[in-house]
Amino acid sequence: MIFHDNAHNTGYAAAMFLILLLVMAAPARPSVITLEQAIDECIAFSPDLRAAAESVEQSQGDLKTASLLPNPTLLFLSSLQPFAGHPFSPIRQGGPPQFDVSLLWPVDWLLFGKIFKAKDAVHKGLDANRATHENTIRQRVALTTASFFAVLEAKELARLAHEHANNLSEVSKLTQKKITYGGASNVDGDHAILAANVAQREAREAEFVLFVARSQLRAVLGRPSPAPDFDVVGTLEPIKRVPTENFDEAYQRAQTHRPDIQALQLRIAQAKAQLAHAHRDAFPAMNLQGGFSYQDQQKAIGYPGAFSWSLGMSMEIPTFDRNQGHILKAQALTREAELRLEAALVQLQSELEQALHGYELADTVVNQDLPLQLRMVRAIRTRMMETYSKGGQTLVDVLDAERDVLETTRLNTIAQVGYWRALYRLRTVLGEKQENRAVREPPLQEITTEKIQP
Repeated sequence: MIFHDNAHNTGYAAAMFLILLLVMAAPARPSVITLEQAIDECIAFSPDLRAAAESVEQSQGDLKTASLLPNPTLLFLSSLQPFAGHPFSPIRQGGPPQFDVSLLWPVDWLLFGKIFKAKDAVHKGLDANRATHENTIRQRVALTTASFFAVLEAKELARLAHEHANNLSEVSKLTQKKITYGGASNVDGDHAILAANVAQREAREAEFVLFVARSQLRAVLGRPSPAPDFDVVGTLEPIKRVPTENFDEAYQRAQTHRPDIQALQLRIAQAKAQLAHAHRDAFPAMNLQGGFSYQDQQKAIGYPGAFSWSLGMSMEIPTFDRNQGHILKAQALTREAELRLEAALVQLQSELEQALHGYELADTVVNQDLPLQLRMVRAIRTRMMETYSKGGQTLVDVLDAERDVLETTRLNTIAQVGYWRALYRLRTVLGEKQENRAVREPPLQEITTEKIQP
């Protein structure tokens, strides 16, 4: 029992030491990341993507199996042996006892080309699995992009909440001074303090939203939960778009670049290859057989033993099973693959319509509507504060102006994030490679780099 406990403790210590070595050998994750770094980190470390990649490895194993030649069969046979108590002799002849060694090898794979059809079907399945894995990466990158901008949005909204809280704190201090000199009532002071406290609570809630968004991004990146905290950097400044691509051109481009559409097209090719293989498998199985025999004639008939050889071929007679079931199944799989592609193309048209119109709307909001509204509410707030400090406005007017600035700024931030989400969603629908072009180059061919000045 003591020996068992010592062995258990030794094994546990060795396992912990191995885990420590793996942790020390793991590459360090940056504490501040851009969108491009987040995408690269997700592709490199996400357990989901690494698990999805194993399907490609499994298909490669299937291709290796389909490429192997069938194994021969070695047969040892002893026949015509006398029963106990009834030996053979020249007077009582029998047998003679015979010993056979035969080798059987299937040849229908070569004569009818079955192995080549099987390899073709498996190879097309491998190509389809690769395209499916690429589509998994596309979806994971889209999720990473959405999570990244969720952190940027929460970060900016938290900053606005703290700025709003600081502004109301200054309003509260100014109100207390006015009460001292008789320019405001105690009710105004309580109202200002209450508004400042509400703003502080909203700032704390905004910090919690930022924490949740960062935690979700950490999970998408595959970072362990107790890992050190990290931050994201990026811009929410919109860029003006000049739309020049119509729906038909975008639809054709999406069909060319979308890996899920390519995967479905390859599934059709795989199904047709499986159908061809099923038809080829309807040919009968054939085996070539050759061997040597030895007849022990000495005891049986008094003659010396003799060696001989044999050569032959065996073939099943396809009377009942002519692979009808597998052929029907392969035909159904082909029709299913074609219908799935048709359904996916209809869905692609819907996604593309929504993405194009959504981006047009987001571009109009962030580049035309909100910048004007933001300038107006900020100007109104400035005039209100100047007049209030001189005793010309009520506290309610000042608080309303501050609240209008906060809400408009929040809407502007949300709209900017929505702009980039719509832009990257359009890129995802088109099947383009995602990267942080927001600070490097235009995301689409028809986008210029002209910035909007608020």
